[in-house]
Amino acid sequence: MTYDLLILGGGIAGTTAAALSARKGLRTALLCGGQLGGVCLHSGCIPAKFCLQNDFPDDASRAKRRADVIGTLSEGLLSRLERVDIFYENGALRGKTDVFSVLCGVRGLTAKNVLLCTGSVPHRPGLSPEDIFTSDTLPQRAVILGAGAAGLECASYLRKSGADVTLLEQRDRLLPQAEPEISAALLRSFRRRGIAVRFGVDTPPKGETVIFADGRVPAVRGIGLRTVGLAKVVTDAHMQTAVPGLYAAGDVRGEEMTAHAAAREAQCAVRRICGEADAVDYRALPHVLFTDPAVMWVGETQRGAQERGVQARAVTVPLRSVGGYLAAGGDGTGVCRLVADGAGTILGVHLCGGDAPELSAAAVVLVQQRVRVRELERMTFAHPTVGEALREAAACLEDRQS
Repeated sequence: MTYDLLILGGGIAGTTAAALSARKGLRTALLCGGQLGGVCLHSGCIPAKFCLQNDFPDDASRAKRRADVIGTLSEGLLSRLERVDIFYENGALRGKTDVFSVLCGVRGLTAKNVLLCTGSVPHRPGLSPEDIFTSDTLPQRAVILGAGAAGLECASYLRKSGADVTLLEQRDRLLPQAEPEISAALLRSFRRRGIAVRFGVDTPPKGETVIFADGRVPAVRGIGLRTVGLAKVVTDAHMQTAVPGLYAAGDVRGEEMTAHAAAREAQCAVRRICGEADAVDYRALPHVLFTDPAVMWVGETQRGAQERGVQARAVTVPLRSVGGYLAAGGDGTGVCRLVADGAGTILGVHLCGGDAPELSAAAVVLVQQRVRVRELERMTFAHPTVGEALREAAACLEDRQS
């Protein structure tokens, strides 16, 4: 049998694509050489949030509850893939004639379309944040190399667990993609909690437990790219490579390496295969960190907008002026920053503190739907909640405009 779509990789991109493809009536196969759900479910996103937002009396209780959470989510994932043929083996392209030939273990499969969702791997060997989030025992002292999302969350978790933590970052500040006010607020809070942060350093000291959180690279080894004439994975806006019928989504593209970007790209690829129009709006892609304090941002920074010629304006609101933040135990360092263009269209929403990640959905709507500051200022937010900071920021921008 020739499949309509054959998917290499069983992480969030692959399983999202498989579920949508089957719902649309395509004959679908999913090749998964590891655990279904991939890094996100088993050692990345889910275990990280679990460890950061829960407290347990002992290691055994934490391990049992973590296994229960992953088990429940795994069962739900399988239920969404009932109409998908799942092969628990790695796959590799073996060329293309009228259809693609794919080797799955010792079995040969054919497909009209192939979607690469093989994810990424750490760019160097060693202890990783994923190892920490799935470990039953934690180091009492550690150096973390790299202050991206994984490194920052790992530092926050280890410090919460009582470890002495040093964070090394080769750049000159945390989170350069976010507004400087957000980076500064997170840095102040980290140092207040006893996390040592050193900038301009990319070499860890000898004799320390080192956790490498300084980047990942696309997992393309052994998937047979050269058999179809490709040296690397590059796609257009519809996730299609230079080879007709060959698509890629998620970390294997080497661009936006987040789970939600991977899932959205997978949807885009499947809809393209089905002849439907779709494109990912990267301008409104959310970024979230479940650190303490939590962080989120969607859209542009003021400087980024100005660099592309936009007369951007911005305002910062301290969260200590928002009742919901202080009532929930905020430490007073949190900030909300809103960026808009000269016409009042919201370009970026940045937040450090409170339940920031949960507000990312609202921020996506504000940026993707090009909501005006004036419209936001006239919305009603529940009281007392951290979300009121968004309306407060809008009101400040309105006052400055008038």
